[in-house]
Formats: sequence, C-alpha cells, structure tokens
Amino acid sequence: MTLRMNLSTRFVVAATVLTAFIVGGVILATVQRERRMIVQEVERKGRIVAEALAMASVNALLSHDYSTLKRFLETATRDRDIAYAMVLDPTGVVKMHSDLQQIGRYVTDDVSVRALDTDEVLVQRGPDRPDGSLYDVAVPVMAAGRRVGVLRLGLSTQGMRAALRRSRVEVALIGVLALVLGVGGAVILARRISRPLRELVVGARTMSKGDLTWRARARSRDEVGELAAAFSAMAENLQRHIDELIRSERLVVLGRLAAGIAHEVRNPLEAIKGAAHVIENAKGQADIRKFTRIIQEEVTGLDRFLTGFLQLARPAPLRLSPVAANSLAQEVLLLLEPVVADDAVTIRADLADNLPPVHADGHQIKQVLLNLCLNSIQAMPDGGTLTLGTRAAAVDEQPGVELRVEDTGSGVAEDIRHQLFEPFTTTKAEGSGLGLAVSRGIIERHHGRIWLNSEPGRGTAFFVWLPVAGDGMEVASV
Repeated sequence: MTLRMNLSTRFVVAATVLTAFIVGGVILATVQRERRMIVQEVERKGRIVAEALAMASVNALLSHDYSTLKRFLETATRDRDIAYAMVLDPTGVVKMHSDLQQIGRYVTDDVSVRALDTDEVLVQRGPDRPDGSLYDVAVPVMAAGRRVGVLRLGLSTQGMRAALRRSRVEVALIGVLALVLGVGGAVILARRISRPLRELVVGARTMSKGDLTWRARARSRDEVGELAAAFSAMAENLQRHIDELIRSERLVVLGRLAAGIAHEVRNPLEAIKGAAHVIENAKGQADIRKFTRIIQEEVTGLDRFLTGFLQLARPAPLRLSPVAANSLAQEVLLLLEPVVADDAVTIRADLADNLPPVHADGHQIKQVLLNLCLNSIQAMPDGGTLTLGTRAAAVDEQPGVELRVEDTGSGVAEDIRHQLFEPFTTTKAEGSGLGLAVSRGIIERHHGRIWLNSEPGRGTAFFVWLPVAGDGMEVASV
C-alpha cells in the first residue's frame, strides 16, 4: 500500500529532517570541538605544572633531599586532575612517587621508556587508561646541560569529561528546543502555504460542477497570491466566454428555429391557400371534397408539428415512480403490432431478466421508445427486423438499465449522425425533425443518456440508458 502525504505534510517532514540534520551537525561539531579543547587543556596544564616541578626538583634531586621532593609531589597531587607524580633517575628507578609504595621500583613499560628517552616535554596516553582518560606528561630534569632525571605527572580528564557531558546535555537540550521551534515554524508556514492552495482546490471542484461565480481570495503578494489572482481572472474570463458562447448559440438556435418554423408552416399554408382558391372556383362537389380533404390533412400535419415544437420548447412535468423497463418495452411492442400488420417488418423482443426498476415517468419514456421504434420502421420500407431489447448496464459506475431499439434498415449517413438529435434535423422527406430532439430532452431530464450506433447499409441501433431507482436519488421534476 502506498502512503500518500499532502503538500503540507511533506513540507513539514522535509523541514523536520533538514532541521534535525542541521542540529545534529551542530551538536557533533560542538562535541568534537570540546574534545579537542580538553586535550589541549590537558597538555597545557600538564606542561605548566610539570615544567615548574622539574625546575623546582633539580636541587633536591642532586642533593638527594627526598623529603623536599615528597613535599613538592604532595603539593602537586592536591590538584584533583593530577592522578600521580613521580621522579625517575636516568636509569628508570623511581626516586620519589606520590604513592610511596612505588619508591625504588624499576619501570620498564612503554610509556616510561619513552619518557626516559625524551629531551623535551612529552605528552602521551597513560599506561593504565587505554580509554584516554589519563595522560602522562614527562619533563626531563636538567642540570648543567645534562639530564639528571625525569619528572612525570599523570593528568586525569575525568573532571573535564564530566564538564563535557554536562555541556553535551545542554547542547542537546538546545538542539531539541531548536528542533521543536523549527518543526513548529514549519507547521505554521506549511499551513499558511497549503490553506490558499486548498481553497484553490475547492474552487476548482466548484467550477468543475458548473459554478463559475467562485473567486479566490488573494491575501498575499507572493507566488500563491499571484496564483489565486490568476485563478480568479481565469474564472472571470471563462464565465465571460461561456456567456458569449451561450448568447451566440441562442442566436444560432433562434435562427434555426425561425427557419424551421417558417419552412414547416409555409408549405402547409401554401397548400391550404391553393386548395381554398380551387374550392372558390370549383364547379362540382367532387372537386370540393378533394380539396377540403387536402386542407384537413395539411391542418392536421401543421397541428402535429406545433405539438412537437411545444413539447420541445415547454416539456411536460415528470411524474416519477419506480418503473419496470421490460413492462414499458412490452407495452410498446403491443402498440406496434397493428402498425406493422401490413408491412414486411418483423418485431423481436430481447428482454433481460431480473432488471432493477428505473426512476422515471413511464408515459414519457414509452413515448420516447415508441418514437424510436416508428423511426426504425420507417427506415425499413422494404421490410426488415426491429429489435427492442433491455439489459442491466452501468455508466460512470452508476447502475442503470439500457434499452435498445435496433433495425436492419439503410442506416444513418455519417455526416448527420452528430446532429441527429438537434431540432429540425431529419432523414425523412416529410419529417419535422423534432421527434429525436424531444426524446433527447426527456431522457436528459431523467439524468439518463441517449445515443446511436449506425452502419450504412446494415442498420441503426438507438440506446437509452436510465439510472435505477434508489433512496436519495434526485431527478428533475419539471
């Protein structure tokens, strides 16, 4: 499973890691620096004390005044940092030691050997403290240009190490405080950065739902503020362009409606006008009946056109209820039986079982199916097969039912397929071009979809998808 972190969390994590790295580096550098200072301080102190004792011990060593040497060494070892003090003769025999039991002992360890060979101050690790907590400082005791002995001090670093540990604790506490302050500052900064970004995300989602009135509040003059201002300007420009497109589209639709209405109304009126003129000059009843029948047919066609136009412009309210799609299909099939009685058209049902009910106005959906079926029958003047089918289908992960009206007619030309559901678009010589536009309006008000697949010479299939009925489902009711 992939762990997802938002922008503010990633910023805080990055700031925390960076702060911890910097604080850790500062602590490490401080500790190293203090360790070097301890070594330097030990060497400095050892040199001063050892050189002073060596100079003071020359006469006492030459005169074998061991009581004086003892007093000098006891004075030196009163310092808590001095672990031992001793005086060796050139052969390595201990002439005086702060530990009196060591007097007269012959030393042969490596530290002592190096101390006896030195002609200058020598600082080295103590013989019994490999951890470096004890340093041995050796200074040759010189008299008349010759070495008469060696004075050695053992310097302990425990006191300084204790001070170093206290210093480390203090530095660590300061580091923790710096880390806490750094993380806190990162959190505050991340919130200041992410809050306007979250507002922009909310605005983008709001605009994606069609609300272009949302505007970002630019509270800063940095890049985020510039982004918010650009976002608001984009929304304003988009709203303006959409308004312009809507106005342009309205003008186009109005022009098409006017042209379509003029065409559909003018032809019947011309026929009615001509029939009336003939009636005016008619001499027999047969002529009168013939042309009055023409008038009636044209008036009926004109009334049918106006009814379709009103359905398109002012659709009837929806009366929604759970409806069985198969029941609607079977009712349509019954209505079609007398229509195809004299035609060579075969009706076939392809209905799926156990379909969920759809939330719909049964009367209007039946009107859509009947219109699609009649169009399919008219597309097969030489006969064919009309199939009305149903099946369960999901669109955008939303469950629903798909109804299919399929014919084996001549198909729809590719150049008019994309506008077949527009008003006044028709493939029939006497069609008004309103049936499919009205059908699309009905399906869209049900939150459904309608589309077609067609292959010239092999037929056309119209598909209607409707969402299933469910609790909390909202469907337009006007």
